[in-house]
Amino acid sequence: MPDGYVHNFDNIARALAGFLDAMRLRRFAAYVFDYGRPAGLWVALERPDAFAALAVQKASAYDEGLRR
Repeated sequence: MPDGYVHNFDNIARALAGFLDAMRLRRFAAYVFDYGRPAGLWVALERPDAFAALAVQKASAYDEGLRR
């Protein structure tokens, strides 16, 4: 991790979106679970047409993850 990187749901969502862009993935299915659920769902809200399917398992509800 870069110096000063803060582990939070917003930064995880940014990293995920950056990965999708770098891989040029425009349509895909995603499986989100546990701590990654908020970040995955935030990306899904920003790019709904990119998701062919979305599977959610053991999606913990962290207060921070519910805000966006």
